[in-house]
Amino acid sequence: MRALLEFINHANAGPDASCLFRHASGKAVALFRRAAKHVPAYRHFLERNGVNAEKIQDAASFAHVPLINKKNYIEQYSLAERCWNGTEEGAQAIAASSGSTGAPLFWPRYIQQDFDFALIHERILRDTFAVHTGRWTLFVNTFALGNWSAGMVFQHGALLMQLRGMPICLASPGYSVTETLPILRHFAPQFGQTIVLGHPPFLRMLMAAAVDDAYPVRDWNLRFVGAGEGVSESFRDLIHETVGATDPLRTFINIYGSAEFCLMGFETPLSIAYKRGLVRNTLRPTIVVDGRDSFVYQFDPSVKYLESVQGDIVTTADSTMPLVRYDILDEGEVLWPDAVSAQGEGWLESDLIQQGVNPALQQLPMVVIRGRRDVAVSLFAINIYPESLKRALEDSSLVVSVTGRLRVRKEHAEGGRDRLVLDVELRPNVEPSAQLSSHIAQVVVAMLRSMNSEYCRAYETLGSVLDPLVRLVAYEDPEIFPSGKLKKLS
Repeated sequence: MRALLEFINHANAGPDASCLFRHASGKAVALFRRAAKHVPAYRHFLERNGVNAEKIQDAASFAHVPLINKKNYIEQYSLAERCWNGTEEGAQAIAASSGSTGAPLFWPRYIQQDFDFALIHERILRDTFAVHTGRWTLFVNTFALGNWSAGMVFQHGALLMQLRGMPICLASPGYSVTETLPILRHFAPQFGQTIVLGHPPFLRMLMAAAVDDAYPVRDWNLRFVGAGEGVSESFRDLIHETVGATDPLRTFINIYGSAEFCLMGFETPLSIAYKRGLVRNTLRPTIVVDGRDSFVYQFDPSVKYLESVQGDIVTTADSTMPLVRYDILDEGEVLWPDAVSAQGEGWLESDLIQQGVNPALQQLPMVVIRGRRDVAVSLFAINIYPESLKRALEDSSLVVSVTGRLRVRKEHAEGGRDRLVLDVELRPNVEPSAQLSSHIAQVVVAMLRSMNSEYCRAYETLGSVLDPLVRLVAYEDPEIFPSGKLKKLS
């Protein structure tokens, strides 16, 4: 009860960049030292790697602590050994994620993590959607509820924000277009604004279905919060065009997170302006990597301490099962405020007021995510990333025919060579055709040649050998794109 009262009365003040790093790194070092003493698995891991915990005193020495990951830590020790004092007792919630073998992995957590999530989400609602100004807001959670982390974390966060007086009304139809559309049709017109939370491909399908059914989506003052994967600026533009949005910085906000850590980063009007500046080539594209879409978020390092180590993002955070310098195999870069300003070459400061961005956001660091190291498909030694393929399905000539969901794989073709195969989900009532398959393949090739220099060079030599085979799949096919749940497709 005391923790709940402290949460309700918490003053959500902005950070001071001058002391934020010192405060956050100090918390990370303190967590390391506690875990080294009181988490049996971590104590054994450090001993096995010859680490003397007493010598880790500051951020500089902390940067030399060996990384942990699923293979060298999660899979080597029991769940109890990875928890404080060797027991799961004290956990107040359990989330699950699908492991690489298909068997679920479990992540116990404290209620404090939900408090932290709610406070950060409240900051998003204030800085981006101005919910605190009294606009009664319909909050529609389309994530699947149950044991999977995203739906329940958003659900708990909304309820906790209500306790702090945020004027929101919660509806939770889950991962279902047919359950969500009636809620929007009946209730969205009655609210000052409606915020729909969900997986980005699902949000795209939801809006497409609403348009097909002639719902007046442009009259509903819709906003969106996505999570589960990054979104490109062409995707954001597509959503804006569908709902008639005129503010590119405050209509679609995406969350960076994982089952292990829940929320890790979040888009803000500042991060979106920075990203769109890169995409529109008004800033030096020093963080854009060939063949990859970069996704830019901000984060609170006092809650989740993020570092970039040899191109990977590693995270330190407390929980029932604390994780110290944990590598989830996301490739990226952490940019502290001084680095962001240097990359922007004065653009951020000069345009902040015109863009209506809260200057206090400049105090928060950014994290640039380029994707996961372990999901690329290798074809003729060329790494092909799903971000590029999803960008292709956002082409204006395809959005009326496909949902944007796809499965990527490699098959052995005749003659022993490999071929890239794309299973692409059709929109409802769209029939498959050889003409549509061929057109999708052409758009994909054009996108890969424009985004991936390795593919472009190889295509000049190999030509159509690199063309993908596109197989069109019916909407919500039970084996590949089942209704009501997400499935790892890459």
